[in-house]
Amino acid sequence: MYVPSGASANFIAFKCMWCDDETTRFSSNDKAHKNVNEYSALKQKSTLWDVRTLHRPALPNQFSQTYPKLAKSSEVWDDKDFSFSTFKDLLKEGKFDGKILLDWDWYWLPIFDYSILLTLPAGRIPLLDTYLKKLMNMCWEAHEQENKELMSITHYHPGLNLKGYDYSTDIEKLCLSINGCEDYISDLLAIKHSSTRFANPVHYRVDNNIFDQQKSDIVVEYRKVFFENDEDEIRKLYEFFGNEDYFDKNTNDITTNFKQYHNDNFRVWEEFDWEASNIERQL
Repeated sequence: MYVPSGASANFIAFKCMWCDDETTRFSSNDKAHKNVNEYSALKQKSTLWDVRTLHRPALPNQFSQTYPKLAKSSEVWDDKDFSFSTFKDLLKEGKFDGKILLDWDWYWLPIFDYSILLTLPAGRIPLLDTYLKKLMNMCWEAHEQENKELMSITHYHPGLNLKGYDYSTDIEKLCLSINGCEDYISDLLAIKHSSTRFANPVHYRVDNNIFDQQKSDIVVEYRKVFFENDEDEIRKLYEFFGNEDYFDKNTNDITTNFKQYHNDNFRVWEEFDWEASNIERQL
């Protein structure tokens, strides 16, 4: 699923992908996040392996015992034409801080979807682009090989940064269109970043994601989901993640929660003091 920056990817992940499972949230009690109605949640879900456990030290050994063929994916880093040391050098040469990828998740890069990070250094070095494309293909191929499902929410189709790229396997894709809501979402993103992440945030324009819409099988409208609280449009999100039965059993509560979330966001946007903020506006 493609959800542009600032367009509620974490809220959608928590609600529609994980059905309010609190174990998938981060910083849920953090005051700064609550002040600006900011959610932070896992944006991947897999029937191959529980992504909530990936950072446990013993897990790679457990995984390799369960999936000996897939475990060989990590051996790709030993290939003379595709080595981990070369990947690190390329990231450094491209002046990209790959600390999260290299220190925490390097083992899982060929197994799960890290395109939300892997697309950031794209377009700098041709050989690095080759590595990025291969890694983004491998995770879907791994799940297809074991007949398992991988669901992921990222901001943009990888082909936006990696020109000409498309997935090597058949993937169902849904896009959240922000048509008509670009100014509001751009403002909201800057407000939330200024309160929770960055010392000197920059207000940048989040444009309507036409490329992602063209690449998607399903397009859902942000305006209908949040401004209009459209029940049918919200249901499409739950259906995409295989949770339509959960939606049908809890429709009133879900639509009420979506309405409250939007009202809280709108209040944050409406009451924000731009003059007193440290946000550099670049519209």
